[in-house]
Amino acid sequence: MSKISVSGLSKQCLCIALLCLPLLASAHRQHLSWTEVKLSDNRKSAEITHRLHQHDSTALLKSMGFDNPSLGSLEHLAVLAVYAARNTRFLLQSTLVVDAEIIGAETEGDFVYVYQEVLDQNATSEMVETSIFMDINPEQVNRINILCRGNINLLKFAVAEGAKDLLPNTLLD
Repeated sequence: MSKISVSGLSKQCLCIALLCLPLLASAHRQHLSWTEVKLSDNRKSAEITHRLHQHDSTALLKSMGFDNPSLGSLEHLAVLAVYAARNTRFLLQSTLVVDAEIIGAETEGDFVYVYQEVLDQNATSEMVETSIFMDINPEQVNRINILCRGNINLLKFAVAEGAKDLLPNTLLD
């Protein structure tokens, strides 16, 4: 039976930990975006907040041809806001797209926040779809939390998934 000294065991553990560090770092890096939608009680208006990783936002701007993307640039934030708005759609019963106005965008910490609102519509929003960053990240997952009448409905979207109901039938009038 071979003996391993405590210091030898410690060195082996340290080597193994150092070898696994890149795997842990890449495993931690997921391609996610989060959107929160606060629907009015009648579902005819909404406040929308997109939370996007700065890393993904910079990668998107590079893919659009910006050589030195800067999230401190108003122009680059505007491009991200328009992109998020075009890649998140709210649909009426007749599959017509609801007009969601861009309010603004800002950076905070590691995230870019994009704000939108849906002004009072003539009909209620029924469905939502999102494809934010899916054109640059094939493993992208987008989550949308729908808040309405004190309830939260969590929707999860992967690449090539279509529109989903904003609220389950049990929460509808």
